[in-house]
Amino acid sequence: MLQAELWLLGMLVTVLVIYWREERRRLKESVPVARVQYFWTGSERRDEERVNLVFKARYQVTKDPAKIQRESLTDDVSSRGLKLIAYEKLNVNEEIELEIEIPPHEVLRCKGKVVWVKDLPPDEGGNKEKRSFVIGLCFTQLSPIVADRLASFLNESPSNATAAAA
Repeated sequence: MLQAELWLLGMLVTVLVIYWREERRRLKESVPVARVQYFWTGSERRDEERVNLVFKARYQVTKDPAKIQRESLTDDVSSRGLKLIAYEKLNVNEEIELEIEIPPHEVLRCKGKVVWVKDLPPDEGGNKEKRSFVIGLCFTQLSPIVADRLASFLNESPSNATAAAA
C-alpha cells in the first residue's frame, strides 16, 4: 500500500515538473520583449526639460475649508510642472495652491493640478514612520513674472547638467 502511494506521489511530482517547465517555455516564447521599442524609443516625451532640483515647498488644497498649509519638497522641476513629495495622498485632478522656495529665500506662488499619485516605498527615501507619496503636478495658474523667474532660475542653475530624462 505504501509503495503504491509513493509511486502515485512520484508520478504527480513528475507531471507537475513537466507542466511547470512547459509553462515557463511557453511564457518565455510568448513575451514580445523587443515590442516595447515600437511604442517608445527611450527619448523624452515631454516638451519641457526637467531639472533635478529639490526645493522646500508649502501647499494647501484649494477646496480644503480649513486651509491647512503643509510642508513638502519638490523634485524634477520644469516650467510646466514638478514632482511633489508629500505625507498625504492627494486625489488626481485636485487643485492646490503652492509656494516654492528658491535660493536665496525667494518664494514663488502658483496653482497646480494633481496629475498622478504614487506611493513612495520607505526604502526609496520615504520616511519609515510616515507614509510618503510622490505627486505629479502640472501648473494651472502661473503668473508671467513667476514663470519667467522659474525659467531663468532653471536655466542658470548649476544642477542643470543633471537634468532628468526619465
